[in-house]
Amino acid sequence: MKDLEPGGIKLPNRSAGKKLHPIYWSLFAGAILLTDYMSGSLVNLAVLLFFPVALASWFNGRGWGVALAIITPLVQWAFHFVWTTPFTLADATINTVVRVVTFSIFAIPIDLAARQRAEIHTLKGILPTCAWCKQIRDADGQWHPIKTYISERSEAAFSHSICPECSKKFSADYVGHEECRRSVS
Repeated sequence: MKDLEPGGIKLPNRSAGKKLHPIYWSLFAGAILLTDYMSGSLVNLAVLLFFPVALASWFNGRGWGVALAIITPLVQWAFHFVWTTPFTLADATINTVVRVVTFSIFAIPIDLAARQRAEIHTLKGILPTCAWCKQIRDADGQWHPIKTYISERSEAAFSHSICPECSKKFSADYVGHEECRRSVS
């Protein structure tokens, strides 16, 4: 309930990029391979292996995704020695290489997308802000400075600078005080 803010808006969870134990997608790949083996040589379920490769890349990174992209087609290639197939060993080998390359090519951008998603944190909805001091009220009714509120709920950081309008306005005041100091001394 802590992630809910005013208006019932759910803020992104910082642990959204949490890793999933590799046993889950390994079992998923194993189930697909077992189903493929049991279905025989004429029914090919290789396209379904894309899903465990994608899960491995998304939750555990490129290395795990590429490893699974290599291992699963090699296991399927080994089926060639058990089954009576209409394909030659050369056909099966070429098909395995194509699958390894294709799955690996998909594993890399999926990993990149997961990394980018983990870095994006957005605040959505209407934030109740004081019209005078610009503090923000949270779900508990407590008021927080805008920098504190945003920093605690996102990966945003603040730096300080002076905009051109304020620079003109306040540097003129500062220069005026400097001239007064010089004339007094």
